Amino acid sequence: MADTQHPQKLRRSICAAGHKAMWHESWGGLPEQAFLSAISPTLDGIRDRMFTEVFTSDQAAGYLSKAWAIKLGLPEGIAIAIGEFDCHMGAVGAGAGANDLVKVIGTSTCDILMVESQNVGDRTIHGICGQVEGSAMPELLAL
Repeated sequence: MADTQHPQKLRRSICAAGHKAMWHESWGGLPEQAFLSAISPTLDGIRDRMFTEVFTSDQAAGYLSKAWAIKLGLPEGIAIAIGEFDCHMGAVGAGAGANDLVKVIGTSTCDILMVESQNVGDRTIHGICGQVEGSAMPELLAL
């Protein structure tokens, strides 16, 4: 829709990358190749073919191209949102901010706690599904 044809040039969501693909800034992106290869030999070399840059929900994935604008009957140049998970955007829609816990119930359930990063530091919180900086709101860590 934004005339981005090459997979390497697609803008990836930090939400999906962090919570589902284990992307982390301190690793330079995805986990090390040795880790991925230990999971399955079919993952050999995959890290070099994957994305390294991710974007928060306040950044556009791109802008509606002229061709798609004509097909859809919309103005050219409309911002296209970065893909996000419904539960994370549900927390944003609920007005959650720092130190708020939101329980999102839909086809599944998810508890999302948003905190300021300095309150967690470099600690890993055990027993949760993920902790990703900017996955719900750009300036907060979502747990």
